[in-house]
Amino acid sequence: MPTPSLHTTLAEIRLGDDASFSIEGWDTAVAILGVCAVGIVVFAVGAPVLASVLRTRARERTKREIAAYVAEGSVNPEDGARLLEAGATAERARASRRRHTTDRGT
Repeated sequence: MPTPSLHTTLAEIRLGDDASFSIEGWDTAVAILGVCAVGIVVFAVGAPVLASVLRTRARERTKREIAAYVAEGSVNPEDGARLLEAGATAERARASRRRHTTDRGT
């Protein structure tokens, strides 16, 4: 088998002197494809979970900030309650839209 160089093609590496086909390297290719498939699955599952966690953290941070404004007196309690309810209503509307689009199959 020739020593691989920068310009040696895959076919030249796989074909020996007797021009018979060799499966050397296929186990590496299968392993690489397996790792790529696992990576895609992890990303496909992990990305929505991460987005949900970040969205929840942002919502909780907003609630804490509104509570802090109410506590320091720069926002009166009625306005704070309205702000919190507006956020909850918007979240319910988004959840309803997500359910509606999932039910339609689009």
